[in-house]
Amino acid sequence: MDGVVEGTVAEQLGRIGGEFADPAREARFRAERLPETLRHIRLLFAASAILNALFLVSDWRFAGTEHFWVAVPARGLVIAASLICLGLAFRVTAFAMAERVMIGWMLPVAVGVGILVSSHSQIALFAVMMLPLIVWLAVPATFRWTAIGGATASIAVLAGWFWPNGAGGATFGLVMAMAVLNVALVLVVTRMNRLVRMESLAAGKLAASRSLLEQTFEASPVPMVVVRRSDNAVLRINSLARSFFGGDRAGAGGTPDITSVYADPADADRLRQMLDAQGRLTGYEMQIRTPQGDLRDILVSTSQIEVDGEIAQISGVIDITRRKQLEEHLARLAKTDALTGLANRGQYFARAEEEMLRARSGSKPLAVVMIDLDHFKEVNDRFGHEAGDRALKATAALLAAFAPAGSLVARLGGEDFALLLPETDLAGATGVAEHLRTVIENCDCSPIAEGLSLTASFGCGAVRPAETTIEPAMGRADRALYAAKTSGRNRVESGHLKGVASSVA
Repeated sequence: MDGVVEGTVAEQLGRIGGEFADPAREARFRAERLPETLRHIRLLFAASAILNALFLVSDWRFAGTEHFWVAVPARGLVIAASLICLGLAFRVTAFAMAERVMIGWMLPVAVGVGILVSSHSQIALFAVMMLPLIVWLAVPATFRWTAIGGATASIAVLAGWFWPNGAGGATFGLVMAMAVLNVALVLVVTRMNRLVRMESLAAGKLAASRSLLEQTFEASPVPMVVVRRSDNAVLRINSLARSFFGGDRAGAGGTPDITSVYADPADADRLRQMLDAQGRLTGYEMQIRTPQGDLRDILVSTSQIEVDGEIAQISGVIDITRRKQLEEHLARLAKTDALTGLANRGQYFARAEEEMLRARSGSKPLAVVMIDLDHFKEVNDRFGHEAGDRALKATAALLAAFAPAGSLVARLGGEDFALLLPETDLAGATGVAEHLRTVIENCDCSPIAEGLSLTASFGCGAVRPAETTIEPAMGRADRALYAAKTSGRNRVESGHLKGVASSVA
């Protein structure tokens, strides 16, 4: 668009004058700065009245001379205009009113100074150049009225200087000097206007950007916290974070240190070290403690920012407590039997592998016991499968309760159970099995079903010195279990086979 700089219509600036090309935008700009404009013109009018009063006192030394009778009415006009405009400035409520008061001051002042310079006194030439400068640079009117006021002041002082006899050969030079001065002042005022409005636009965009950032921060779907790096003080916190961390406990106006919510305060140093090393941090897992004392698992993503000249960290928090609980639940399901809660077959063999390595490295004995409930099919047929399930749970509970500390009880399937006994030889395993057999035999099963009784058969085996897996020992225990069942059930048999060792070399 000709005559304006590029940008939206509301942001375009005139090339001459430097004001907003859009009148509505310029009006808003003037209205926003009305208090400052009023303060400025009141100071201008007061200074004009005071300085000219002082000059009038100084001129009194010329009393009785021709200069005196020129200076007194001229200065009186300027003083009167300044005082009247000063009074009116205190009643202004809009920029248009303020501009009318400025125009009402510029015109009589131009006339008064024009009269003053006609005396051709020592400072008259100084006043010829100063008045246009004052009008152009000190009167905050619109560019149009500033230009009119500057041109009027220039014409008035030149007319006063040349009247009545002119300036001789200096006339052309003085006129050209005044013209150059006014052109320079046009450029200066235009640049000033442009810079002030560009600053206003930048401030507006910065404020809009800040507002958008504030709204985004507050509307974030995750808790957000800004923490000062030097002392971990909370600078900003959105509503979700305030609720999540427990109200004022982690609020900017409450707890001064975010580490007060950390389950482990050392996480603050770990976060800082990782941030220093990586520049930003994503998915750091830690725990916090709620005001109620509950532990919550969270994922933290954080970056460094600058806030009011200080280094800070802005962090987003995701609550993963339920996810962790689900993971732990799934992990337990992967390792435990769903019905009885005992270790399942996979967990049993994983633990057996660990114990085999430990036994071999420490020359410790290791034994296994295989367990099978007697006549369990009859239990299901007579009392029902629900009672059968309850019988399995009761058996599992007894085995878990009375098995030695450090041992592992597992359900391998159906009514088959297994017991892993670290640092136990075959004789020890036999003793444990006999005790468990007695516990099961003496169990009161009436809560499960009236008339129900349970017994179990046990087979024991020990790991041989040269064996590297648990399977051979389990095979011997299985054969012993078979022997117990064929020998009448509700008994314990051991794998007393030729060459069976009770310890691992």
